[in-house]
Amino acid sequence: MAALLTKHNILFREAVTAAKAGDKIVARALFREVSESEPKSEQAWLWRAALAETAEEAITHLETVLSLNPGNKTALDQLGGLRLSQLSKPKPQAEPEAGTGPCPFCAQQIQAKASQCGRCGAYLLLSSFENYLPNRGADEGAMRNAIVRYEAAAKRQPTYESHFFVGLAHLNLGELSEAALALERAFRLKPDERDVAFVLKEIADQPIVLAVDDSITVRRVVSSTLKKAGYRVVVAEDGMQALAKLDELTPAVILLDITMPRMDGYQVCKIVRQNALMQNIPVIMLSGKDGFFDKVKGKMAGCSDYLTKPFDADALTRTVQRHLAPAKKSADGKTSLWKQRFS
Repeated sequence: MAALLTKHNILFREAVTAAKAGDKIVARALFREVSESEPKSEQAWLWRAALAETAEEAITHLETVLSLNPGNKTALDQLGGLRLSQLSKPKPQAEPEAGTGPCPFCAQQIQAKASQCGRCGAYLLLSSFENYLPNRGADEGAMRNAIVRYEAAAKRQPTYESHFFVGLAHLNLGELSEAALALERAFRLKPDERDVAFVLKEIADQPIVLAVDDSITVRRVVSSTLKKAGYRVVVAEDGMQALAKLDELTPAVILLDITMPRMDGYQVCKIVRQNALMQNIPVIMLSGKDGFFDKVKGKMAGCSDYLTKPFDADALTRTVQRHLAPAKKSADGKTSLWKQRFS
């Protein structure tokens, strides 16, 4: 419990610092992590409301605060003001054209069965995600806001659509693990949706990178960088947690910090190499040192490569891609299967 509280406090302080520095994108992402790790944190939800990009999103967060504490005066005052301003807004006069509908992410009117929204840039069809790379043309803020809205709607009343659009937003962001969780929930409600089942199978076949580091910042940088490169990323805070993750999944590559509490990277690497099922998994050691002794010790433990911190995004991606080259060759054959499915 103490470790969880420490993580929560560190994240909260980082989020507040980012917000006060005016870095709203980072602050929103951090406060989202805070509220996910501690859903009953009224202060986190109040900050999320203050940083919201739309009145609707702010109202959703304030309602969450009041569901936790109906007497929260700050939330009551802010919610009253927002609702009053919403009532004073002029009603739209024009009716949408026939054959159009709102984008599920930004509400822009789009043609029926359009593959991409012209305003927020989001891909709207599963067939757009052939290579599972992030949609660099998508508005990240719009995707994050949509995720918040649809997750809140799903909590009130779970529907296929609410879970599906959460998954679709995560796909636009290249967040495959999160997309799979949402699409699995949607599929349970509509098990006859074969396209969803197909995409879930394809996501499950994408290579997983296990990133193990006791630094929140390093885990966040690694996760963000590799997700943008199209990989599924699972993180662990230390060696013990990494071994627990390895009981649940088989990653294609392991990124392993050397200096960690409870069990260091050398010990974890030796255990991996002694396991017949895992001994061929590439292990890339991460270290703040660039010493000859550390590299020799890493090789003796069985590591495949060595990456010195701080590393840039390109170096990290190149290193992972180099060790995933055989897996990539086998994955390249999926393109024709995908085209057969959606053509």
